[in-house]
Amino acid sequence: MEVFHVSTEGILLFQDWRLNSTTVLFGACLSTFLITALYEGLKMFRQWLVSRPLRLLIKNIWQSRSTSEDIPDNEDASSNKETLQQHAVRYPRQSRRWRSEIHILQTFLHMLQVFMGYVLMLIVMTYNTWLGVAVLAGAGVGYMAFSAIFPDNLRIRRADEKALDLESLSCPNNPLLV
Repeated sequence: MEVFHVSTEGILLFQDWRLNSTTVLFGACLSTFLITALYEGLKMFRQWLVSRPLRLLIKNIWQSRSTSEDIPDNEDASSNKETLQQHAVRYPRQSRRWRSEIHILQTFLHMLQVFMGYVLMLIVMTYNTWLGVAVLAGAGVGYMAFSAIFPDNLRIRRADEKALDLESLSCPNNPLLV
């Protein structure tokens, strides 16, 4: 049975990658920290990339609503539904070529994310406490840093600081927001 240890000796991933001094262990921890932070960045980027078309649709709706003179202030959910349906007609699905390029990119990024996840899992499975702490610290710092770059919400702000979000556009029978 393996238990976590704080030894500076050990093997990292391959037989030839030996941890035989404190300096080498420190370098391995720093590398592990950076790989984990980049892994978190990759996850955030993929999430941002997937939600991009929806953000663009919401932005287009918001811009058309804010520039239109004929929309009353007491607008209800049925007029939101009509606005969304108008945009669905005005902005049909993109060409297959665009979708396939994005899909190929997403597939490659998914494969890279799975590979990096397995490498990080194997690093933790060395049961070296310092490497485990490096993975946890890298995940925390990476999430904090990259969530600021690629926000996970879909809020869009106007100059007058009113916000449009998915809740304000909710229409139960609308296929665009389901």
